[in-house]
Amino acid sequence: MLDLNNPKVALIYGALTEALGKHDVTKIKDYFTDDAILIINEKKLQRHEMDERLTWIKNHTKSVTVKVHNVFFDGDQGFDYHTTEMVDEHGKRALFKIFGYIKLRAGKICHYEDVTIQLEGQEAMAAVTATTN
Repeated sequence: MLDLNNPKVALIYGALTEALGKHDVTKIKDYFTDDAILIINEKKLQRHEMDERLTWIKNHTKSVTVKVHNVFFDGDQGFDYHTTEMVDEHGKRALFKIFGYIKLRAGKICHYEDVTIQLEGQEAMAAVTATTN
């Protein structure tokens, strides 16, 4: 069970479920530094590209459900394990397993690097990193 009383765990949980899971661009600034970097399977996104990414998800999916399974930290570095279920605009479902490496600075995420694999559903790995049509 996640210890959401731990501020670092709560930060990651919120970033994954509120900002990314609900594709809410307005919440990115609450969880990520202005110069944050997001790396998904070696595709590097700068902070402004994260906004584009969330907008793309919002426009091309019916739903995204994030379940955070574990988060742990050693100082300002940590890891998380979560799964994401995505239903695309055509109703096709895909399930992903994600392991993320996290760096914090001044109480926010400055670096998030994840390794994503698809567990179920029709091939949808391209949607994991898409920012444009």
